[in-house]
Amino acid sequence: MTGLPSIRGQGSHRVPVFGAALPPPGHRIGHHAQEGELAPPAAACLTPPVVAARHPWVALRESLTAKFDTGVALTAHNALVNGMSVMKEPESGLLYLVHNNELPYFDGDRAQRRLADNVFSAACADGGEGELNNLVVDVGGLYGDYGMHAASHGCRVAMFEPQLAYTAVINAAVALNAMQNRIHVIPGAVSVIDGSLLYYSAGAHNGNTYFTPNATTPDSYPVLSYRMDTLFADVPSVLYMKVDVEGFDVAVVRSADALLRAGRLKHLHLEFTVWFNGPGQGQWREVLTYLHAMPIQPRMYALHRTGQDCYGPLRENQFDEFVETHAGNHLQTDLYVTFDAGFDPKCNGEWSRNHFA
Repeated sequence: MTGLPSIRGQGSHRVPVFGAALPPPGHRIGHHAQEGELAPPAAACLTPPVVAARHPWVALRESLTAKFDTGVALTAHNALVNGMSVMKEPESGLLYLVHNNELPYFDGDRAQRRLADNVFSAACADGGEGELNNLVVDVGGLYGDYGMHAASHGCRVAMFEPQLAYTAVINAAVALNAMQNRIHVIPGAVSVIDGSLLYYSAGAHNGNTYFTPNATTPDSYPVLSYRMDTLFADVPSVLYMKVDVEGFDVAVVRSADALLRAGRLKHLHLEFTVWFNGPGQGQWREVLTYLHAMPIQPRMYALHRTGQDCYGPLRENQFDEFVETHAGNHLQTDLYVTFDAGFDPKCNGEWSRNHFA
């Protein structure tokens, strides 16, 4: 770039304002222009290199790592749980680390996977190049099967698991499937507070783990927790949030209040277990009204416990019966909530107590 303002250096040598003085071609160091000698032309301004903007996925991963000190935690707890083996899931071809040579399965998985596959195949097929429009948040990762399934469709996944042994299990499985660029595993929790929670395990090799307000609970230890709204404040939207946290599901949902009210959370899946009513748990009936009252009113569906069907959308005048049915029969179910008016979950008619779903 020529024509920039310049100042005179020693003799007649012109020096650009921007950048260091450069001698003209053939100019000898220490040579000065003599009387009548033309001054050398101004040096061209060098165009600075273009620095590519960070992908928002990279920025999000850096933010999550900073908040949860991920690297330190996983370095200190990188041993796998004893007695685990690698198994291949026939349908997806994904590799999992499992106990007792059994692939992870929980009631509602078949219907959940059918719905999620329909969302992921449409929204994640392009890989989200250049933007972060395919973010899946998995709260309660355990073996990592749900998050890895989402990543197999091209989604980017932030997976939370406060059991440090299981964060190591998930990371090992993620590496086995070469998904490190698409999955970020966080050894921490999501809740209604930004701070620390006491956490303890009520069983081995399973998801029976809880938060407690009692500092004298045996083997309890603190884990970091943040609200969804804190963690994903700068994310344009969350495509899908799956929550399975042993009765603390409603607290996780409420931590996403700003995302929900702004219409930035598109699909939600939560485990609905009405008999969990300890400290920090519960509010199962209240959460139905809470979601129903959002500015973008969602459609809520109950998932079949063992099949692929779903039922709904639930009507407001069914909320009491829905909760009472599950409480009376001691049933756990899964609730799928969509804020996407254009998405068809292809459910099998309305819910009724006869479905027990």
